[in-house]
Amino acid sequence: CRLLVKDEEIIREVQRGQTKLFEELVRKYYEKIYRYCYYHISNEHSALDITQEVFMKIYENIEIYENKGKFQNYLYVIAGNACKDYFKKKKIYSLEEVPEFGNENTILETENKILVQQALESLTMEEREIIILRYYQDLKYKDISQITGASISRLEYYLNKSIKKLREYMERE
Repeated sequence: CRLLVKDEEIIREVQRGQTKLFEELVRKYYEKIYRYCYYHISNEHSALDITQEVFMKIYENIEIYENKGKFQNYLYVIAGNACKDYFKKKKIYSLEEVPEFGNENTILETENKILVQQALESLTMEEREIIILRYYQDLKYKDISQITGASISRLEYYLNKSIKKLREYMERE
């Protein structure tokens, strides 16, 4: 089996019955989608569950997938909808657990992480989405525009507004 580089090639082969190749897409994007979900919901276990749901949903519907842009952007749209569904079910948005990045965290680092997470939670869902895609996922405006459906000028407006809100929140705390 030759090495498939482009997502479109992999998807085409999966659609033709080479379902084992789907694992390449999972390996390529799993960590990004997990981090995206985690930044939205602040709960490691729920983020893992949602990430799994996203890949299962895509796998189950791969036959009808149409290439209309970057596959990565399609993943973010599916993941964003899954996160929204999570909140509809929970009807809450709270800091459920402190983000953990190893045992060597000091109390100060943990407090800063909590403060940043709380500041993110103070934003609207749309503002938070743009901040996460731009700064945590490091996506370009063009890609964020495709994912959110917002114009680039609107994204710039929301990004500036969101950064201002985050600064104000951090200064108050």
